[in-house]
Amino acid sequence: MGQLTFLDAIRTEIRLCHYSYQTEKSYLYWNCYFIRHCNIRHGSDITHTLIEQFLSFFSSGVRSVGEHRKTKFE
Repeated sequence: MGQLTFLDAIRTEIRLCHYSYQTEKSYLYWNCYFIRHCNIRHGSDITHTLIEQFLSFFSSGVRSVGEHRKTKFE
């Protein structure tokens, strides 16, 4: 059998920890989102700074959506 893909390795780790199927789906979704957002082609392309940039992007986007909803319904 060949090497596991990045997502297969994540899936294996999640199952070894006995997480629920919904948690597995959620983790895989966010990993796919990260991979697409950063245009990652290989697991070795992932760096600490890339993860920090993604989390900063994500947190700023969520905050602005929350602020928009708050002002809309007041």
